[in-house]
Amino acid sequence: MRQTLLAILIVFAASGCASTVPGAEKVVITSDPQDIIKCKVVGQERNVTNAKDAKKTAFIDGADTILITRTFAWTKMGVPYNCSGVDPRQPVPVTKPQ
Repeated sequence: MRQTLLAILIVFAASGCASTVPGAEKVVITSDPQDIIKCKVVGQERNVTNAKDAKKTAFIDGADTILITRTFAWTKMGVPYNCSGVDPRQPVPVTKPQ
C-alpha cells in the first residue's frame, strides 16, 4: 500500500512539472550575441539547462529568444529577450468576416 501511494505521488508530481504553455515551443535559444542586437531584455538571467522549462518561463516573461550568457559545469545561464517587438503571449488578432 505504501509503495503504491508513493508511486501515485511521483506520477502526479511529474505530470505537474511537464505542463506546457502553448507558444513556448517557439522560443529560440541562442549563444550568438548577434542574434539579439535589436532585442529588448524582458527578464532576468536564470538557469536554462532544462530547455523546455526555460522556454516556458521565458515565454511567460514575453520573450521569443533566450541568449545563453554563461556555461559552467552542467549549468547554462541565459537572459530572455523579445526580438520581434510583439508580445508573443497575445493571441493572433481575428479578422472580421467579409
